[in-house]
Amino acid sequence: MQIQQSGRKLEATLEANLKAVEKFCCVVKKFLAQHAKDVNHFTVLLLIREAVNNAVLHGSQHIPGAKVLVRLEYEVGQVLLTVRDSGPGFDWRAALEKKMEPLAETGRGLPILRSYAASVQYNEAGNELNIIIRSA
Repeated sequence: MQIQQSGRKLEATLEANLKAVEKFCCVVKKFLAQHAKDVNHFTVLLLIREAVNNAVLHGSQHIPGAKVLVRLEYEVGQVLLTVRDSGPGFDWRAALEKKMEPLAETGRGLPILRSYAASVQYNEAGNELNIIIRSA
């Protein structure tokens, strides 16, 4: 894991595995405690885990040496989160139209992101996600 912090910005290149996500979340907790006292830390960590886990499990799956790039930037009252994986992406428009099955093991990611974030935007290919998390 490579992490760079510059003021209120944190950038990381993570190995595409779930252990790296949890290690990164530990770094994020310290970053939030230091810089982002006016945003809900639980919400930020929930959305990071959801977005980065999806990038690892879906976007980078079966790609040897895959990396996930994560950028977190604090501005007064909000956190900007960008997650980019090295996979081909997915049809996020179709995923938005899909009805969530309550007992399914997958398919809750986008509804969770949309419920907790002020803004959720994918790039055209579907392998980069930009989220805005605002203080309540």
